[in-house]
Amino acid sequence: MSETTLDDQVRKLALGVETVYHAQSPAAYRRLGERLYGAGYDFPQCLSGVDMEYGLRAVVNLRRLRDQAEVTLWLDVAYEAPQVPTLCDLWGGLEWHEREAYDLVGLHFSGHPDHRRILLEDDWTIHPLQRRYDTGGYLIPEWRPKPWPEAADSDQAPVEAAEAVTPKEAETGPSELSQLKSLSAAFAAKLQAQGITSLKALAELSDEALAPLATAIGLKSAAAVAKWREQARQLREGA
Repeated sequence: MSETTLDDQVRKLALGVETVYHAQSPAAYRRLGERLYGAGYDFPQCLSGVDMEYGLRAVVNLRRLRDQAEVTLWLDVAYEAPQVPTLCDLWGGLEWHEREAYDLVGLHFSGHPDHRRILLEDDWTIHPLQRRYDTGGYLIPEWRPKPWPEAADSDQAPVEAAEAVTPKEAETGPSELSQLKSLSAAFAAKLQAQGITSLKALAELSDEALAPLATAIGLKSAAAVAKWREQARQLREGA
């Protein structure tokens, strides 16, 4: 697959503070996984299978430990052809996750070294978390799949291949903010997006501004922002 084709087959969504790369084909999913691995995403947090009612979705949550950058990778496949390229040769921890997604949801991971059920007995013939089955494992007679979403109806936008490797929220922040050892590059970029582009701006934050800023950059409390503000004040006093 050429670089241009990859750009065309990966779309980006911003869901709150989460960045999602939605691969439009199995080949793009595999290629993007390789790129993210090469970009230093070294911790696979989870791989899940989801029945979207029009088809099945593979969801991969990745983290880069050096700066805590996070991305999510999606691939939708039809019920009739639920083939997804394996990623467990890149991240060994995904081997069991892929087996579980196969067992319960029915995704088939091409190239997986041990593609078999992990929770249910081998003689099971269904994948019980598909929407076509009721809680007893019986087919729902009236169930029908929904129409496949049209790409034209999506508010997603194409994403540059280079952006997929280094998402904006993971870029290195301003040189001044990079002096804060407890501040990752990902959150430095988020602070910059909120207008906090210097140690001076961070140091002069009022107590009332801490909580709204924390919420804006995706933190559950203002404790980390308060810590960064204190470090910024110390650095300015020592300068």
